[in-house]
Amino acid sequence: MRLLAFFVILAGVSAADDLPIQTSCGGGESSPPTGNPPGAFSEFPVASEGAEGMTGYLFLPDAIPAGRRVPLLFVLHGNGDSGKGRHRNLSNVSSKDDPIIVVGIQYQKEVKFNAALWPGDVTLRSFEWLLAKVVKEQPADPENVYVQGFSMGCGYAGGWAYKRWQDAPDTFPFRALFFNGSPSPARSKDAYPPVPIINMVGELETAVMGSANIVKSVKTWSNQLARLGAHVEYHEIPKMEHAVNAQCHQIIRDTILRLRGPRDLPAHSTDPAIAAACRLLRRGQVADGYRGLTEIAQSKELDAKARKAGADVKKKLEDWAATEMKRVESTVAEALAKRKTFEMEDFLRLRTLAATFPDQGRKHASGIAAQEKRQADELKRRDEYLAARAQEKDDPAAAKAALQLLAGMKGGRGVQAAAYRMSWWMDPDEK
Repeated sequence: MRLLAFFVILAGVSAADDLPIQTSCGGGESSPPTGNPPGAFSEFPVASEGAEGMTGYLFLPDAIPAGRRVPLLFVLHGNGDSGKGRHRNLSNVSSKDDPIIVVGIQYQKEVKFNAALWPGDVTLRSFEWLLAKVVKEQPADPENVYVQGFSMGCGYAGGWAYKRWQDAPDTFPFRALFFNGSPSPARSKDAYPPVPIINMVGELETAVMGSANIVKSVKTWSNQLARLGAHVEYHEIPKMEHAVNAQCHQIIRDTILRLRGPRDLPAHSTDPAIAAACRLLRRGQVADGYRGLTEIAQSKELDAKARKAGADVKKKLEDWAATEMKRVESTVAEALAKRKTFEMEDFLRLRTLAATFPDQGRKHASGIAAQEKRQADELKRRDEYLAARAQEKDDPAAAKAALQLLAGMKGGRGVQAAAYRMSWWMDPDEK
């Protein structure tokens, strides 16, 4: 059937999301968490071939509504680090309002520096086993899976992701890769999946690691990624040593929530075309998913029952869009009134949704036009920042000049982002 084939192709590609993620300005908050979010911790043996003695860990947030699937974060510990402790630490990315399932694994045989590891093939097979188990048994959304590595875990997280991308790009599971504290070895452009790579390093890491300049290594790798055209963000966390703190938690959470699509849409459908459209929606590809549902509802290839099913989901999406636009418009207005801050990414979300859902967006049109006029300089600076970042791949010198010029201007997020990018800039020949 031509309609289904079209959606299957769309659902299988790694397209850019039409709802933008936050521009990198060093993001996150430094306030410590008040404690783990509400939920249950459990552990169990890993039942993968050759993995006898390996333990898996699960954090399942409380009160996930029936039928909803939530993002999943897969956590990998460092050398001599406790998988259980690292898993508990990273469970802080979840919150009551925005639950995230967190899974971890103890893949080093003892919690001791340089302790023995299971063989590499056994370890990778165990990661796959655990991921499949949690997606099958828990309300984890297979379209919103993320992996994070700490220290030695960066190498395992990267190695797993790069191998998955090379071996089976059509089923690549991760929406973003998070690395804390150690670089993954530089590779060719084709080795890296086309998803955001978020690097975090404590400004005091060099002191902790002795002679190894971890900060410089991560900074160098991040610049190499930028020159390859990868979507890379670098966050040097003030006053942090070799750790993952509350600011890292917020950076991870913010990225996940930016990339996630409408959370209240059905996770399953017996109709393959509707399921493919919903998959696009949950990946944040709202325009493609909405177009798919519209074509299902109007298709002459489908029977009346199938068209009605598509129309019902389409109506639910339109209701969500109307509510979401109202919420985001209020958020933008409140920030301007109380903090004199223009929340640019929220405004762009509003504008994107209004363009995708013109009937529901009509009541917001005048407000959007007014903000576009009032915030023209801010929006221009953001476009200039993104253009300069895109230029890094082909002409680093021109990109650097554009970023330096922008960083010296007056303005909000675009100017801040340019200044922050220059704080971790390294020229191609810099050692």
